Formats: sequence, structure tokens, C-alpha cells
Amino acid sequence: MTRQPLIAAITAVLVVGLTVAGAPGSQADDEMPVRVPAMVSLPAACVELGTLLMESEGNMRRSVCLDAFEISSHEVNIGEFKAFLVSTGLPITHPSLEVLPHQFPVVNVTWFEAMAYTRWLSDVTGQHWTLPTEEQWEYAAGAALGAGTQYSWGDRLLPDMANCFDCQSGPAPQSVKPVGSFPPSPLGLYDMHGNADEWTLSCFHDNDERVERRILRNRLTTCRHISVRGGSYRNTANRLRIWQRASQDATRGDDDIGFRVVRLPAAGH
Repeated sequence: MTRQPLIAAITAVLVVGLTVAGAPGSQADDEMPVRVPAMVSLPAACVELGTLLMESEGNMRRSVCLDAFEISSHEVNIGEFKAFLVSTGLPITHPSLEVLPHQFPVVNVTWFEAMAYTRWLSDVTGQHWTLPTEEQWEYAAGAALGAGTQYSWGDRLLPDMANCFDCQSGPAPQSVKPVGSFPPSPLGLYDMHGNADEWTLSCFHDNDERVERRILRNRLTTCRHISVRGGSYRNTANRLRIWQRASQDATRGDDDIGFRVVRLPAAGH
């Protein structure tokens, strides 16, 4: 699919606000809305993913066909995640959720906590939310420019295009920055490169050991090592390339790992 028809087929979806009734906490918390992330729609397509370079980390060039889906325009932020905690009564597990403004990406969450958020979002909206697979993430990151592109906007990372160790004209960053602080991709996606690495639904390698956690009514099982994509403020620009992947223990969060979500169409659509 050529660049212009694909971009024309992709439309931004507006933020939807729902009120959670009976949520625990103060009166202000009781009225905290379900802050559904802004979404961008991607059409079904067959695309080339991966790279021919030797440093592929298992992400070799291949063709895949994907169904249509929507992906959040930004990494899930603290305000959106705290609405989940308030609604469910789960404790705040890291000080950053208390001290950082709501527009910062939520970090220091495990894969299981990120997945629990998507299950809750599915329950309160009646829609199917989850984490992106590696293939969905990479398609979203590079769909506008085609196979082999290094970054969402082309092959050169110009200064101040992303939050990474050597991406900015000033000193190296020391932390994540508010979502949307840097220019979006041609598809309207923010921080696909840098800021926070992002959990995916995909195992880093096959035949990994399995780990399980129960959060609320959800018993979640996955591989020990999950693939994270996009790079973070700690990484150099080379680590931010579209096809780069890294491994993270599903049970461990970090201050440079967050996530974004996908919404899948209802069956029959």
C-alpha cells in the first residue's frame, strides 16, 4: 500500500469520557472519569516488517498480514492509569503516580499491571482492549513510510524529535517527559520513539518459561521475557529504530517502561 492512500485511510478517534459510579476513595475520586485514550485507526494491510541487518535481535525481514485495529495516539498517562486504580481500589504502588502530573506517561508498571488496565478498560467500555503485538506496534510505527524505514518520519532522527540520550540539542534527559512533548509521526502517533519503552503482547523468544499473576478477577499468564519496543530516554538514537526490540521481565517494571493500548473491532466488523 502506498503512503498517501494509507495515510488517507487512517483517522484519529476522539477521547471518550465515562463516569465510574461507586468507585472507592474521596468524593473527587468517586467522580474521576474513565479517561479513554485517544486512538488512531489503522486499516487491515499486508506489510513488510523487520530488518535484513545482522543486529535484528530475532526481528528478521518478513511479510505479515494484519487485521484493522486502533492504537492509542500516546503512551498511557498517569491520569488515565489512576482512573483504573481509583475504580478498582488497587493501591498506588509507586511514588511517581502521586508526585508527577497526570500528563506524564505511567511507568514503573509490570506487564501484568498493564494487562490488568486493558482488561478493566474492556469491562467498563464493553470493547476489546489489549496491548499491541510486536507486529501491530511495528506496523503502526512504520506504516506511513514503508519497509526498511528507520524512524516513523524517515531515516534521519533530527534534533529534538524524540526524548532519548542523544536526540536533543541540550543535555541528555534524566527522565520521561509529558506525553506529546515531541512532534507526532505522520499518522498522529506520539513518542513511538523514545520517552518510555513500551510493553507489547509478544514474547521476546519462543519456548520461554511461563509466569502467572492474579490481579482482581484476572489470572494472567505469559512468558517470562516480554518484548518491549520504541526505546526510552536512556537509549541512543540507534536503539530507537522501528525494528529494534528488547527484552524485559514481565514481573518487573522500570522508570523507563510504559505502554500504549490497542482496541480491536467487535466480532463481525
